[in-house]
Amino acid sequence: MKKVGKGLGVLTIAILAIGINVVGFKRTKENQQLQQVDQIAESIVSQKKQLSTLEEMIGKAYIDEKKEFLQPTLTKEIIDKIENNLARMKVSAEDFDVNAKALPDEVATFAQKKEDLQMEFNGIKKQFNLQSEILALFTNDTIDWQTVTNDVVLTTDVTEKQLNDLKDKLQAIEIPDWRANAEEYVSFAQAQFNRIQELNANFDEMLDNDTITESATYDRYYSVSESIAQVRNPEIKAQFLEQLDSVSQQLGMGSVY
Repeated sequence: MKKVGKGLGVLTIAILAIGINVVGFKRTKENQQLQQVDQIAESIVSQKKQLSTLEEMIGKAYIDEKKEFLQPTLTKEIIDKIENNLARMKVSAEDFDVNAKALPDEVATFAQKKEDLQMEFNGIKKQFNLQSEILALFTNDTIDWQTVTNDVVLTTDVTEKQLNDLKDKLQAIEIPDWRANAEEYVSFAQAQFNRIQELNANFDEMLDNDTITESATYDRYYSVSESIAQVRNPEIKAQFLEQLDSVSQQLGMGSVY
């Protein structure tokens, strides 16, 4: 009987211990859930501020409320900053690392707002990148996108493919005034490119290993000379003038310098 009593005592103690552990586990779980709720509440406050900041940054990317032309002061650093801030926005249960049921309805509003801002930012980034690609066609430091000015100077390494790719990309842009101006700048580049190609073709026919051919006539010489005067890039113009000088001297007209 003593052994039975002792056994029951041990069993009772074990049951009580299990009960205490279960209660303790429940309390721990409840505390963790409460902590999650507090963390989500704090995060929501933070997300509100972040959304407000992002909305302001995206709004400032444009020159006015029409949202057509970008600010001249917009830089890649600003673009990257907006992109990184958008990536850090928490708008889903997975972002918060909680069950979806634990998320307040307010978070769904954040998700939609983030999606809208993301779409708007994607358009800004595409427009900014296209501006950078067009600017890279020229030696100019900047371009006026609102008022087109034909003062651009083509660089020495522009290719036909580069120009055609830009034309194709611009076709997909639905910003009428900006697109028209961008296409006009590309047309300026194309015109300068075509002139350079035509001059190269002329000299290929007029000179063979630096010796003039039958194609090197006086009329053609004067026509080429006038065309070279229209070349804006000083480096490219100097190369053509050197070839023209060779033609001029062999035609008995003296040096062009």
